[in-house]
Amino acid sequence: MKKRTISLLLTLAMTVVIFTGLGGNAEANYYPNNYKNIFGLNNRQYVIGASASSYPRYLTAISTAVNAWNAASKVQLYASGSGSSAVVFSVSSLVSLSERGQTIFYTIDGSPMTTPTSSWSYAEVRISQALLNSMTEPATELAATVMHEMGHAFGLTHAVASIGQVSIMLPYADRRGYVTTVLDGDLDDVDNLYP
Repeated sequence: MKKRTISLLLTLAMTVVIFTGLGGNAEANYYPNNYKNIFGLNNRQYVIGASASSYPRYLTAISTAVNAWNAASKVQLYASGSGSSAVVFSVSSLVSLSERGQTIFYTIDGSPMTTPTSSWSYAEVRISQALLNSMTEPATELAATVMHEMGHAFGLTHAVASIGQVSIMLPYADRRGYVTTVLDGDLDDVDNLYP
């Protein structure tokens, strides 16, 4: 009886792994009305704000995160040159250590939105100053936080662990030490949002 139960549980676990594809979402999580960056993400610039430039660990995390997201066929961000910015990276003392990061969306006229009510022209990724000052934060977790916030900047909302989604877009409590990079399903979700 015990062997049959264990066998059944293993089969169920393998089915869940195959279904989620270890990185694929059963269903992508987008903002209402598929709100997104109105200019797309291909051949767009990212900007490192003055507040971010004095944190070498943050600069490394930004580089890691941009490289991870640039694997999507519809994403090509670069650090310099002409053209409009898709993402601005900054540091904020107003973002709590428990919150870790925050994404602010800006309309075409420059009005900020904390939750998108329309598509936006660029987004600001703010990382907690307390988090950056905490020298105990592993580099992989810091980069994962930047990747997660960039996902919001691209148009992805939180993934839901309770329905089996595996994604960099899981809230920190669900992905900590488990998902530390952008997965194939995340890249597909962004590519599908920007046809």
